[in-house]
Amino acid sequence: MILRSLTKHVTDQNWFAVALDFAIVVFGVYVGLQVQEWSDMRALEASEAQYLAELHEEITQNTKLTSSTVEGMNDVVSSGKRALEFLQSDRRCEEDCWRVLVDLFVASQVFRPAVSTTVYEEMQRLGFPRSMSVRSAVDDYYVLNATAYLGVDSSPKYRVSFRELITVEAHEQLWSQCHKLDGYLEYLIADCPPGMSTQSTRVMLDRIRSRPEVLDQLRYWIGMHSLWIPVFNDMLIQAKHATSAIEAEQAGN
Repeated sequence: MILRSLTKHVTDQNWFAVALDFAIVVFGVYVGLQVQEWSDMRALEASEAQYLAELHEEITQNTKLTSSTVEGMNDVVSSGKRALEFLQSDRRCEEDCWRVLVDLFVASQVFRPAVSTTVYEEMQRLGFPRSMSVRSAVDDYYVLNATAYLGVDSSPKYRVSFRELITVEAHEQLWSQCHKLDGYLEYLIADCPPGMSTQSTRVMLDRIRSRPEVLDQLRYWIGMHSLWIPVFNDMLIQAKHATSAIEAEQAGN
């Protein structure tokens, strides 16, 4: 319609009408582009809002795993110190033989959580989040996460040495009664009921005590947790900063 009108006005040499038709065309194109840009921006904002909600949930779930890790590491240290005290003493166990064995078992655990980064990596690919304050808080959290994961020793010598010195029956009893998995969370039960006789437990403890390298390895393993536990606590703080920044961004929208 506009093209036919423009052609007629050119033929009639009605230059004012030609200019008016041209202005209408340009204005229509401009409005169309503005509507498309507005529509694209709304879609981008909706997509980012959805990803921010998913990122908030990812960090929240990661925090549960990290909190469980800190609890487990503290259990390792507490049990390890009690076991260390026994191994350094001259006394033989009496009624507490099973408890000492459990402490040695708990102290041999490794907590090195591989938290989820799926949503974070996808948002990086898409250029989200666009807010620099949110991006900085989120990046700090995930960078610390990756550093902490790589820094934890996953194969300590003490773990192997202790588990080589106990019987298959002891393994079965310790894992079935003193360890629990709940989904992706791992729990240690330091006060689990005795699963073996005092005599058989004492024999294993005597065997462990006869290997002085186990004592040195246990000292190393307890000592390293004084480095890792503060790092994982810092991770919990960074997670709170990240989720707070996301919540502030969501509230602003």
